[in-house]
Formats: sequence, structure tokens, C-alpha cells
Amino acid sequence: MRFPVGWSPTRQSPIRKYWVPTEPSAQIAISTALGRVMTDSSIARGLKCLDRMPAKMRVMAMRDAAARDRAITHTPEFIRFGIEHQEVVQ
Repeated sequence: MRFPVGWSPTRQSPIRKYWVPTEPSAQIAISTALGRVMTDSSIARGLKCLDRMPAKMRVMAMRDAAARDRAITHTPEFIRFGIEHQEVVQ
């Protein structure tokens, strides 16, 4: 089986066969896209995908989402994320 450049078949989700891109440009693209579409009602699903990404990409997506929609900052998921990444989020 051939995989696209930058995708690793060894990093699979236990729930679905989802490959996390190893190429930084692909990770940035996914993080940016998630930051643009996450809302206060979809943040939990967005974080499930972001949890597979490096911390820098998670923080970038959450900053984008919070800047676009302030209601996200009042969700328990965002508060938990802020506590877990407090050294980077400041």
C-alpha cells in the first residue's frame, strides 16, 4: 500500500485508521483548518483530532479558534487545554 508523502502508517488512531501527517506543512494546514471551523459546540471533536498532533500545532489551532470565536474560551475543554498547556498559551 502506498501512502502520500508525509503520512505515516505507523501512527494510527485506536478508534479509526487515521494517519497523522509527519510533514510540518501538512500539520500546519490541518491545524489552521481546524482553528477556522471549531466552535464552542464542536471543540471536543476538534480536540480529538488535535490530540494526535504536536503541542505547537494544538496551541496554534486553539489560539486561532479563540481569536475567531470568544465563546470557545468558556468551554470546559478550552479551560482544560489552557491548564495543560499553560507554559505555552500565556
